[in-house]
Amino acid sequence: SPQSLGSGVSHPSGLVHVEACEVCMRQLTAAADGALRFEFGLVDPGGDAFVLAAESKSDRERWVEALASCRVRTKRELVVSHTLEMKAAAEVAVQLAKQEEAQKLELSGLKDELHLAFVAKKASEQQLEQALERHRTTLHMKAQVAAARERANTQLWQARERLKFRQSLLHWRHRTLRAAFVILVTVSYTQPPRCTKG
Repeated sequence: SPQSLGSGVSHPSGLVHVEACEVCMRQLTAAADGALRFEFGLVDPGGDAFVLAAESKSDRERWVEALASCRVRTKRELVVSHTLEMKAAAEVAVQLAKQEEAQKLELSGLKDELHLAFVAKKASEQQLEQALERHRTTLHMKAQVAAARERANTQLWQARERLKFRQSLLHWRHRTLRAAFVILVTVSYTQPPRCTKG
């Protein structure tokens, strides 16, 4: 009550959760000299008792009624609050389930994309390997063609050299035979013929 503030207490010494306490009537007085009567008490779940007193019996009844109704109202509020919290938790759980399902679908799509990318990568690697093999084959064929061309050029040069040598040899033979023929004709015309006796 406001009169208790005159005792020198300037701040509350604690907090009592009325909704968790049981209201009970007491037979003892709140003061040793019996100055305060019409007592009642609050007992918390831990077993601690808080002794209160009213100025009259009717005041005590009103206090007990008010505390009991407050306790009931608070319990109802707690039930409603708990129900709302449960509903909110259920909605959150549904949202989380939906998000999880969406994430699973997205993960499945990503797995499919990854598989397709892997298949495409393997196909690209095979195509690249085939292209490299064709390139190596082409280079080998080019090397063979170049070697064959080199051999042909060598053979052609050798054939030309042999032809030149034969032409030179034929030209020498022609000059030699011509000179011999000229000598033979000259000798034949400058010397008279010899007759042999038979």
